Formats: sequence, C-alpha cells, structure tokens
Amino acid sequence: MNRSTVDTAAGILSGIKLNRIQNKTVKTTLLNDYIRLRKFAKETADSVKDVSDKFYEDWGKEKTEVEKLVRERKAVTGYDEYLKAEKDAEAIINDILSEEVDVQIIGVSFDDFITAVSDEELSLEQVAFLQEIGIVQ
Repeated sequence: MNRSTVDTAAGILSGIKLNRIQNKTVKTTLLNDYIRLRKFAKETADSVKDVSDKFYEDWGKEKTEVEKLVRERKAVTGYDEYLKAEKDAEAIINDILSEEVDVQIIGVSFDDFITAVSDEELSLEQVAFLQEIGIVQ
C-alpha cells in the first residue's frame, strides 16, 4: 500500500481506545497492525517534514511574500523561480506519499472488530477504509 494510505490507517487506529477492547486477540492484532503502520507513517512524516523544512529554509522570505499576495488577492508576479521551486517540492512530497511500502497486516474479522469497537466513534467511511486495506476482513 502507499504511504498516504498507511498514514490514514495509522490515524484511524490511533483513535481506537485499546483499553476498552475486551477481546484480547482483537486488541493484540489491532495493536500489532498499528505498530507496523505507525513505523511507516512516522518515516513518511519525517521525510515530508525534511522537504518542507528545506523548502522553507531556502524560500522562506519569498513564501511569506507570496502568501501575503494571495491573501490580499493580488497578482503573484515576479516570483517565477519560487513558484517553480514550490511545484518541485510538492512533486517530491507527492512522490513520497505515493511510494509503495510493504506492510504486513494481520487483520481481524468484521464481526470481531465491530463487537470490539462498538463503543468507539468510528464513521462508516473509516470502517470501510479499514476493510478495503485488510485490517478489517
């Protein structure tokens, strides 16, 4: 799965209160899946931060000026090099997020998952997403 998907899944699982899950197998499986996902999500966040920090270090002054022009709804002229560099940085970040990684997901059955997390505030979309990537089977 790609790093963006991993990040989303880790975010969903991070919101589940494991202490409330009574089924030890479900609890252990979700925790192990989360730990595996989080490892890649953290690597992704660190890489994106490195690109963003370097871009800001190199172009911080221009970034501030361009953002001010945009807020004021003025034409952004004379910043061609900055705009190209911004586009390049965004492309690098998109490449990072779309990179495929091999995450070993164990997953839990749909019925066990629903029973275990019945008190959680998960949306239908979140449950469907977890099912699409194999955490809920």
